Amino acid sequence: MNKEHEFQLGLADAEESEVQIRLAESADVSALYGVVENASDFAKKMRDKVIDSRTPPIACKAKCDHCCYQSVSITAPEALRIADYLIQRKSNLVRRFIYKLNTLNKKIEGKTPEQRGALNLPCAFLEKAKCQIYKVRPLLCQKHTSLNLQECIAAKPNGFPPGSITEEKAQLVTYTAVVSGYRSGLKNIYQKAFMVATS
Repeated sequence: MNKEHEFQLGLADAEESEVQIRLAESADVSALYGVVENASDFAKKMRDKVIDSRTPPIACKAKCDHCCYQSVSITAPEALRIADYLIQRKSNLVRRFIYKLNTLNKKIEGKTPEQRGALNLPCAFLEKAKCQIYKVRPLLCQKHTSLNLQECIAAKPNGFPPGSITEEKAQLVTYTAVVSGYRSGLKNIYQKAFMVATS
């Protein structure tokens, strides 16, 4: 096992344990928000520890929205956190975002990620090239970076196939590991809760 893989396993295990510990104490809504925020903070801290100072700057800039046209999955705690953010800050827009989400869902339902990408549809939360939920965007959105704008432009119509974009390595490695541990921790908690409820 190489050091990078060992590092990723360690991050995933640490995050999985943290999720389980936090949600074993309480699984109320604020605890669910907390596990998402913790995963995001942990990934950022670990990225900052391992980032190479010689890495070229990322090409991602404000109003650069190419990656906002790809399919991104989210977990229930992330969805709740986004809903709360919209209600607290943009309560008059909630109905519009629900409408946009429903419309988008009808267009992509039953399609593979590749088929979704070919449709070239923007995220429901993208307006005027700006993410309306940037502060609480899903962990997978936080993971994405690009070192080359031209690669993004070329990958966008093809649904961003794997390997089509050169991503910043520290970000990719740490976020991939932390998201994996976060999702695994949630899965274990949900399975335990289901077993208790059905026994």
